[in-house]
Parts: sequence; structure tokens; C-alpha cells
Amino acid sequence: MYEVEYKVEITEEEKDRLIALLKSRNFTDKGKVLQKDYYVEVKSSSIKGYDFNRYRDEGGKIFYTEKIWEENEEVPVHKEMEREVSREEFAKELDRYPNALKITKERQIFAGILEGQDFKIDMDSVKFDHSPNMRYFIEVEIMTEKKEEVSRLRNLIRSFLQKLLEKEEIIESPGMLDMVFNKK
Repeated sequence: MYEVEYKVEITEEEKDRLIALLKSRNFTDKGKVLQKDYYVEVKSSSIKGYDFNRYRDEGGKIFYTEKIWEENEEVPVHKEMEREVSREEFAKELDRYPNALKITKERQIFAGILEGQDFKIDMDSVKFDHSPNMRYFIEVEIMTEKKEEVSRLRNLIRSFLQKLLEKEEIIESPGMLDMVFNKK
């Protein structure tokens, strides 16, 4: 599967307004969850950002994810493979990677349909070691099996975010790993 996403940093006030707006527009509120991400293998990608293998503890469920950047027509795309794993596998792998990079965030998840596409909206609150305050992000994501759909879906997400944020110009945030490694 290919992950088509767009993440924008927002203020706490914008986050609160957007959560209320999403609820009032009948998006499905899937609730809040504490996510603890453990990046066990990270390497710089020649295409964009970083390729990585990660374990995520999400409310007691453990997921293993591999993300690799691939070239695409207009924009690079993340190829993603994710599966649920046992606590035993998780513990064993963390023992193998005692220096795994850990990022903890609180995520409120919404779901909806955008022009016939299932999509997800994540409202993240993250405290980085290099930032004095909590930081907030909105991320919209659509998964697709068709690599040739990536550019169209990315434009759809961007347009949706512009309307939702009531801004003509939005700036995409760097990825979480880029923010940590480059102290952004």
C-alpha cells in the first residue's frame, strides 16, 4: 500500500477549533490514543527524508511498520507495510535495539470519506526534547494500492486542508524524524 499524507503544524487554538468543527460536521471520532513510537532502524533516503522500521504501542496494541520512500510522477510516496505483532515480539525487538528513538504523542483520530475515498485525520500533540512547548499537527491520510493515484490524492488532501484550515497557503511540516534529527 501507498500512504498519501499531508501534515501541517497548527496552534493549540486551531487544534481545539478543528476538533470541534470535525465533530460538528459528523466525521467519525475514533477517540484519543497515546502512541509510543520506537524507531528501531532509520536510514536517510536518497529520495526524501528517512526510510524506517518502527514499532508502535497504541493503546495496548503493538504494530510493526516499514516505510520506504519511492519515486513517483510528481511527488515521492511512502510505501508502507504494517502488521500487528505480539507483546513478546515487541519486547524482544526492543532488547535488540536498546537505543531506539522514541517519540510519544497523543493522537485524536477522525475518519471520513472525501470524494469517494476513505481517509483519516489525525490531530497530534507532541513534546519534542528540543522544543520548549507542546506542538500540534493535523495530518490527513489516504491509503491506496495504486501508485499512479498518489498525485491526485495528494492534491485532494491539500485542497481539503486549505478549506478546513481556512487558508489559501499551507506549509507542509517535515516528518517527525526530520524534526527530531534536525531539531526543527
